[in-house]
Amino acid sequence: LDTAALRHNLDQLGSLLPQGCALMAVVKANAYGHGDLEVARICRQAGVEDFAVATAEEGVRLRQSGVRGLILVLGYSGAEAAPLLARFRLTQTVVSGEHARLLDRTGFPIQVHCKVDTGMHRLGVSWADREELQRIYTTRNLRVTGMFTHLAAAERLTPEDQARTREQVRRFYAAA
Repeated sequence: LDTAALRHNLDQLGSLLPQGCALMAVVKANAYGHGDLEVARICRQAGVEDFAVATAEEGVRLRQSGVRGLILVLGYSGAEAAPLLARFRLTQTVVSGEHARLLDRTGFPIQVHCKVDTGMHRLGVSWADREELQRIYTTRNLRVTGMFTHLAAAERLTPEDQARTREQVRRFYAAA
């Protein structure tokens, strides 16, 4: 791990953010083999407080190692993970209305972020399904603290890909 390069990248990305926005470091799969705890420590020293992981177990590992900020579980967690999500104050990604209802029925208070499908077509509640989004926000035991989407072609600069990204952003704001 090149810690100087990581710090440089964090500084560069942070300088691009608008006022009121913050970075969330993705440290899933052991920070892609670089060491989740080491990368989280470096990120925290650079001012990053929030992290994303693949599983509830990865989130628990960060919590037990002293990470205090928001920890977002990107992967699917079933009802059996609800006690961990609640106990360790992990924020679970909700990928569908059915997923939200499953977690809600556990009775555990869980913070969630809603994944909105704006065109990637992998996971998420359709941006156009406002009724389903509303049902997620009105569950009894889930507290929606955020929502996000996956931009399918944001790194590509062709006119078609830029148009696709702009359309996904428009859809996301319409859903929000």
